[in-house]
Parts: sequence; structure tokens; C-alpha cells
Amino acid sequence: MPWLMIINNVNDAKEFFQETHTGKSLREYVPETSNGYILYTTRSRDIGWDLTEDSIDVPFMTHEEAGILLNAKIG
Repeated sequence: MPWLMIINNVNDAKEFFQETHTGKSLREYVPETSNGYILYTTRSRDIGWDLTEDSIDVPFMTHEEAGILLNAKIG
């Protein structure tokens, strides 16, 4: 069964992509696998494009509308 990881509020590129005290960026800890889905939320269009080529702009919506959109994207 596929899993879903939501990484919320990736709004600071420096914080997410720059190396930390471990020598890795936070981005490097995100799994790369075909067994699940990763949903990033950000207010920055540039960061959205840096994270994924399947970036979509989402206007304010109700919980029901958000559920419909999520279901349509992950099936």
C-alpha cells in the first residue's frame, strides 16, 4: 500500500536546501521511492518548481475541495 508524506511550509529555500550541521540539507532526508507520494506545501512558486516539476497553484479551498484535489492527484 502506498504511503503519503506531507512536508508543510517549505517557504525558505536556504533552510531547506542548505547543508546543516550534519553536512546534509533537509532535502536529502526526504525519501526517493516509487512506493509512496510526497506532497510539499509552499508559498513560493520558485521553491515549488525546485522541488517538483509537477507543481500546481492551489487557491484557497474548503476541506472537501482539498480532499477531492488530493484524491485526484494520488488516485
